[in-house]
Amino acid sequence: MGQVKVEMQVMPADPDVDLGLLKQKIVDCMPSCAKICAEISEVPIAFGLKALKVYVLVEDAEGGVESVEQAINALPESADEVRILDMDRIWSDLIRNQNSPSERGCSDFFIFFFSFLPCC
Repeated sequence: MGQVKVEMQVMPADPDVDLGLLKQKIVDCMPSCAKICAEISEVPIAFGLKALKVYVLVEDAEGGVESVEQAINALPESADEVRILDMDRIWSDLIRNQNSPSERGCSDFFIFFFSFLPCC
């Protein structure tokens, strides 16, 4: 089974919220089916307001992304809104199987073949 990489934007409830503390709360509240896969970064929005950008790996199962979203929304007086900006499926089974020469050769062929197709 694969995993899903989710890019989220977390808006603080108040401009005066300590973002360092909010980052730690987000790390601590992650459910067991998810893990943070990159450093949580601060993104300027407007007029000094900053949001947090969070990248999470979630098992590709029903309700995985929703459980992460609910966990962050449940943080008291910290997170106001959680937006999902992007979701990509990671095919870990396919990547794991590319150790054999036949699989690697097949994928190299498709990369070579599709590189000649027009992009428009």
